Amino acid sequence: MLVSIPARSLSLIAAAALMSACSESTGTGVPNVAGVYHWREQVAAVTCTPQRPPAEGGTVIFDAFLSEFDVRIQQSGSQITMFDTAFPNDPGPTGSIDAAGKISVALVVDFQEEPRGTRTFFDNLTIKNDLTVQSSSTRLVGSGSYVNVFREGSATAPVFATCSRTSTIELTKTGT
Repeated sequence: MLVSIPARSLSLIAAAALMSACSESTGTGVPNVAGVYHWREQVAAVTCTPQRPPAEGGTVIFDAFLSEFDVRIQQSGSQITMFDTAFPNDPGPTGSIDAAGKISVALVVDFQEEPRGTRTFFDNLTIKNDLTVQSSSTRLVGSGSYVNVFREGSATAPVFATCSRTSTIELTKTGT
């Protein structure tokens, strides 16, 4: 038995099918961005106040550079966690995604740098990334900001320098 479906209903069904194919959702009204991505980030040189730590040695790169690696994005509803696939046990940035596809993640890390000559610096690093899901849901673009607070000799010493920088970021989905 054939059932007659009005043309208007067919166009609504086709539109709904296209929308669901173009933008996966988590069921919570936010785009599903879980998966593996290639991360490409152009990072600007640092600006430091009141002074720049010595350039010799150290862990933090002060000049501009390009960073590329793979990340896994885990998602539970609107909550996002990112992991570098080469270091899956290291903490990654966490944050959220909204219904418009805006992602905000952040990470704070304290570490002792490799020596800069004969000097030892402790670093409190704050990373913030703001990304936007592109129409295909396989590409994320946005910006990053980094603030390094350097203390010489110990993690509780007075601040030696505060260095900041920005970046432009593009992620391309490579897997699930």
